[in-house]
Amino acid sequence: MELEIDREVCAIITRRQPIAVDLRLLMALSKATANLERAGDEAVKIACMARSMRSHSCSQELPTSGLRLSGELASEQLSKSLDALARMDASSALNSLAEDLAIKTAIDGFIRSMISHMASDSRSIPAGLDLLFAAKAIERIGAHASNLAEFTVYAAKGLDVRHASAAGRLQHAALPPQGLLSEEKNAEPAVLTRR
Repeated sequence: MELEIDREVCAIITRRQPIAVDLRLLMALSKATANLERAGDEAVKIACMARSMRSHSCSQELPTSGLRLSGELASEQLSKSLDALARMDASSALNSLAEDLAIKTAIDGFIRSMISHMASDSRSIPAGLDLLFAAKAIERIGAHASNLAEFTVYAAKGLDVRHASAAGRLQHAALPPQGLLSEEKNAEPAVLTRR
C-alpha cells in the first residue's frame, strides 16, 4: 500500500506541480502512510504476544494495569492525530503531541512494576518478557501517532516541529499558515524550521 501511495503522490506532483500547502499536504500524507503501516505492525506484534500469553500459567497474576493504561493512551493519541490530520488542524495535532509524555510515564511505571514482580517470582519471567515487549510496541505506536501529529503541523502551518521541544511547539502553535512566497520573506524561527 505504501508503494502505491508513493506512486500516486509522485504522479500528482508530476502532473499538477503543487506548491505551498498542497505540496506540504502531499508530502505529509506520503510520510503518514508509512507511520500508519508501522503502527499496524506494532499492533500485530501486541496481538501475537497476547495470544502467546494464554499459554503462560501465571499470566493472570501479572500487574498489567500500567500496560492497559498506556495502551489506551496510545490508542487515543493515534485517534486524535488521525482526526487532526483529516481536518488539517495544527492546534489539535499539537495537543496530541503533548500526550506522548503520559504514555511514556505509564510505560515506565509498568516496567518498574514488572521488573519487581519478575524478581520476586521467577516463574513469571516468560510472560513478563512478553508483556515488556508489548509495552515497547505500545510506546512505538505512540511515537508513530506523534509523527502523524508532526506531519499535520507541517502540512497545515509549514512548521517542522519534529525536533522541537514541547515548549517550542506550543510557542509557535499560534502562527498562521504561510504561503510559499511569504515563507521566503520571513526569517526562520530559532526552534522550528520552515520548509
